[in-house]
Amino acid sequence: MWTAPEGRELPHPPPAIVLTKKMGTAAMQNRMREVARLSQPTWRGRWTTGYPHGVPGYGYQDYEGTVPVVVTVLDRLEQYGPHGPVWWRYGQQGLQTLTDALEDPDYHRASAAWEKRRRATADAARERRQEERAEERRRRRHAA
Repeated sequence: MWTAPEGRELPHPPPAIVLTKKMGTAAMQNRMREVARLSQPTWRGRWTTGYPHGVPGYGYQDYEGTVPVVVTVLDRLEQYGPHGPVWWRYGQQGLQTLTDALEDPDYHRASAAWEKRRRATADAARERRQEERAEERRRRRHAA
């Protein structure tokens, strides 16, 4: 029975593909890429833009309703174990641990970048208000 992780609505459990056949590196990479190409409608996210709180430039790859597909080779799995950095999530770069591969990294990076911009904007506005108040106090003292 499949239960989606808390806070995520996955329509199906994420498949983990382990390629076991011994073959050259180039052949293995070609096989992994071909499986990625054939399964792309399942795992490919969509670029989402939005302007929360009026902040332009916010966007991320949205994987809502998709199924993350991870793949590895048996040799790597035997060497590092299932929780080691052996998984390639289709649509992502590099090898990751299973936990990281099943996260939605683009959303998290975009959220972190948006939060950083939001804080910088809020800090600048706060500094501007403080400077305006200080200027107003200076004017009142000179007028008195």
